[in-house]
Amino acid sequence: MLSRIVQRLRRGRAAGSGCSCDCSGAEEWRRIIADHGWMVMAVPEGEGAPGFSHTVGLTERRLPEVIVYGLAPDVALQLLNDVAGRMAAGEEFADGQPIAGLLRGDHVLSLHDAIRLTDPLGAAFQLYGEEDVRVRQLAVPDREGRPPWDPRYAVPHLQPVLFDPPATGTFDPPATGRTCADGDHDLGDLDLDPHLGVLATGWVADGALPVLGVQHHDDGDWSFTDQVHDVDVEPARILCLHHLLDRDPSLAALMASLGAGWTAHRHALAAEWEVRPAGA
Repeated sequence: MLSRIVQRLRRGRAAGSGCSCDCSGAEEWRRIIADHGWMVMAVPEGEGAPGFSHTVGLTERRLPEVIVYGLAPDVALQLLNDVAGRMAAGEEFADGQPIAGLLRGDHVLSLHDAIRLTDPLGAAFQLYGEEDVRVRQLAVPDREGRPPWDPRYAVPHLQPVLFDPPATGTFDPPATGRTCADGDHDLGDLDLDPHLGVLATGWVADGALPVLGVQHHDDGDWSFTDQVHDVDVEPARILCLHHLLDRDPSLAALMASLGAGWTAHRHALAAEWEVRPAGA
């Protein structure tokens, strides 16, 4: 059974304990794992350190726990539940094996045996003992399909490599071209050209991650982010507006009410939008 529990922990190590969690939660963790098979914990980013999410409970099945860095918690939750469910069902993954189909589009992730941890898995270590917990890292390629050990990787600060990189071989970059078909596109009450060029992070443009941030700039331009990658930091892509609305029609109503100079954010695909002036 897939766990739908996400607990947010404060980053940090309790002195002398190797534990980054509130130890009073052990009884609750055991109950959740007994009910759901495992749980997923999300640790927010800290100063100079990326956020990450990891499973707790697979150790009871004599399986390694799985950790993934740099993704929004709801995206990480879905990925970890998918991988954990397949592992619990008996599917075996070789060290470094590419796994397709976890993200929309052509992005391929891979699973690696972690041999060094930069962050403690506090709950798992407390429940099972640090020496008995094995960990595998789900490695996330950048928008061009490059793995995090590639020196050209776009966002290395978001993907620490906890394993020895393969001596050879990289992922084949996914096709990035997109044909924009002519024709009518229903944008509802949104009075904009469906072929208006808008700015988006590569992950959003490829459909690999959902739109979690929208900004209507003072000059009338629009930008769309996934709340992990930034269009001002990572090279962004321009695409026709209707591609985003075809995937998420709810964006039309938001855009119709979002004035120039305002921005909207949500922490998950099903969450409510929080609207505020840009820069506030």
